[in-house]
Amino acid sequence: MLDADVARPAKGKTAAQATSQIIFGMDAQAPANTKVTPVAGQSTTLEKGAATHEYLRAFLDAAGAPVYEPSAQELKSACSASAVPGIEAYRGAKPGTLWFFEQGLLWGESKPCEFWAVGDLLGASDGVRLLSATGRTCSVTLTRRGAEAEDDEGEDLGEETQLGMIDGREQDGILQWVRKHRHLFGKSAEDEAREGGALPKIPAPAGPVTIHQLAADSDDEGDEDFEASSSDDGSASGSDEEDDEQQGGSDGAEGGEEEAASSDEEMGDSDDAMELDERHHPLMRPGAMPKMSRAAMDAVVGMVERDFAGVEDDGGENEEDELED
Repeated sequence: MLDADVARPAKGKTAAQATSQIIFGMDAQAPANTKVTPVAGQSTTLEKGAATHEYLRAFLDAAGAPVYEPSAQELKSACSASAVPGIEAYRGAKPGTLWFFEQGLLWGESKPCEFWAVGDLLGASDGVRLLSATGRTCSVTLTRRGAEAEDDEGEDLGEETQLGMIDGREQDGILQWVRKHRHLFGKSAEDEAREGGALPKIPAPAGPVTIHQLAADSDDEGDEDFEASSSDDGSASGSDEEDDEQQGGSDGAEGGEEEAASSDEEMGDSDDAMELDERHHPLMRPGAMPKMSRAAMDAVVGMVERDFAGVEDDGGENEEDELED
């Protein structure tokens, strides 16, 4: 009988003195005539060889504590002829038994006892680890979540407890129990209820509506309107493009020629306007000077020099004489 799952020793006390733990045993069958006194009622006498489990269960129920019973459906020890749901192991140098329950694991028959509920195990991969070096023996490491030790990123490292010197034949039974209950490791009753049930509906506000709620509602409505308008525009534009394509295909080459001719005329008009417009013509701009070749400039310079020197140009008369001849 335990008043807590974990034994937390105070200063100056051992782990065995930290919590109230009671371990007692009795024969499954009365070794002799035994007197039993219930909480309310008259005493009865059990004859020799009578089963005592019923009266032991009534005593534990009267204590008001939850009662967990190991079952052979959870595990059967491979080292025992009978269906014992526990395996022998060592915690440090102390021998004991690790019992397998539907609700978790119990280290018992060796103080301090400790219980690991399936929800208190760290996780599916780190809650229970099995290690075997030779195959003849193995060790089981149980990691409880919620320990104070954390890494640099704030991740829970858990509190490890190692049980060793376990017979290697027990590995299959341990692995089967882990596979059966792994999905419950590290999950509380609230987590299971949240995952199993549907998501709760958000109730409508009973009091006055706040500005934030109005903004959220308006945003949602605006999003819906935006989606509807975008779909309408897309359908309209798609239909217009299809109509244009159909009209273009029906007009044929005539429409193409007319468009080409009109475009040529427009280009010609625009070129004339560009040439006649002083703003666009390079020679009509103030200070502009036409580009001349080297030969033309030499000819002009020569003509100016002859004019200043008074030389007459006889080229015209000679040409006339040659024509007369």
